[in-house]
Amino acid sequence: MKRFISGISAFGALVLIVLIGLGFAQSHHPAFDSFSHFRLIFAAALLLVTPLLWLMGRKPIAWAALATIVITVIVTLPYFPGMQRGFALKNSTKDWNRISVIQLNMRFNNEDTDRIVSTLKKYPSDILLLQELTKTTAPVLGAFSQSYPYQLECYSSGVGSVAILSKHPLAGTPSKSCLRFDGFASASLAVGDKEFTVASFHSRWPWPAGQSRQLDRLTPEFQNLRRDFSILAGDFNAAPWSHALTQVSNMTGLQIPSGLKFSWAPRLQNTRTISKHFSDVPNELQRLKLPQWVVDFQNLFGPILPIDHILHSSNLSPLSREVLPDVGSDHYPIRTVFVWK
Repeated sequence: MKRFISGISAFGALVLIVLIGLGFAQSHHPAFDSFSHFRLIFAAALLLVTPLLWLMGRKPIAWAALATIVITVIVTLPYFPGMQRGFALKNSTKDWNRISVIQLNMRFNNEDTDRIVSTLKKYPSDILLLQELTKTTAPVLGAFSQSYPYQLECYSSGVGSVAILSKHPLAGTPSKSCLRFDGFASASLAVGDKEFTVASFHSRWPWPAGQSRQLDRLTPEFQNLRRDFSILAGDFNAAPWSHALTQVSNMTGLQIPSGLKFSWAPRLQNTRTISKHFSDVPNELQRLKLPQWVVDFQNLFGPILPIDHILHSSNLSPLSREVLPDVGSDHYPIRTVFVWK
């Protein structure tokens, strides 16, 4: 039995080491980039198995695991909480202009729209950038029609629909853009004496799904964003250190925010509502008896992946970033306050 446990532990550790190593080659193939998103989860699992390897006499593999963990931490350290760069100091920005933005993937089958609305109202913001707009989540837009009178809804037939809600009026020509089947919408807004471009984006899943192809198709839209005053927010389905997000940053000229903000965890409740949106989902899915620990995974562990981001132009300095309370989605809202002179 001891030999079996030792063998399984060694095999598992080697698999984790290989997956982390492939993730470091993220720029060479989208498959490697997919592994990179889970870098910290793989490292945490490796940390759990390393003491067992040591006790079982598998010291060479234990040393390799420990070295992999150290390298992972060093490479990822700039993104850790508390390692924020480029943030404005609150005591030096009293007379600066401010704009606040909330990014939220509402989840396509989230029926608790009242919870979304009540939570967002507690954190007043100038702009709401939303994803997974469906007939189930659309009441959120109606609830904010008075407080956010300038709205752009970019519907498509799937879960990629996005929306922009603003307290500031549209400005410029053209004032808005909507790519319905690629989860992208942008609008020019008049904010004081400045013209801003804001965009909401919903990425497809990474390889083997179509994330990289979607980014290629959106290259012209990304490159057309203003370089001086722009904000691009969305569910990127990509970690901040990934090649996918770096690619978007390079195309737009916008900065990836520093300081790690975990924003996603699996949530499998309300599966009965899936058939309301997608007729090709098997009916058997509606009859699943999900165990309570699966349904409550998010409540037990909280968000585990940092895949929602608000990119910004260099003329804007983040003043604060915070993850807001659970709104019934598998994504948590992120609120960022920007300042400029």
